[in-house]
Amino acid sequence: MRKEAMNLLQRDDELREIVMLVGPDALSESQRVTLEVARMIKEDFLMQHAYNPADTYCDKQKIYLMIKLILDYHKIMQKAVDESIPLQKVLELPVKTEIDRMRLTPAEKFTDFAQNIEQEIKVQFMNIGGR
Repeated sequence: MRKEAMNLLQRDDELREIVMLVGPDALSESQRVTLEVARMIKEDFLMQHAYNPADTYCDKQKIYLMIKLILDYHKIMQKAVDESIPLQKVLELPVKTEIDRMRLTPAEKFTDFAQNIEQEIKVQFMNIGGR
């Protein structure tokens, strides 16, 4: 998972250079998925909120579950875009907001939280695809 996250961040750097040269309209939906997931890794996983007790320290289990949720979300988001579902529609799903806020969930509640989010990801992506 670490290698996958690092590859996404590296790809993000490459895509940001393209955006600076020719603008964001030059990117495909798939490339925009990469940018969004890299943003999630940077903001929702790597950043810490020092004044929030749930985010000042993170145990190994919570770290593992957080990156797993982001990478699982990436795979399902990529699949949806590959099936011609607009990225904007995918980004508007309520589960995305929950993932963005996950780091504020205390470690002792995080396992249950992660299981609920995994279920929500599946349900919401099934509904968005019209299945």
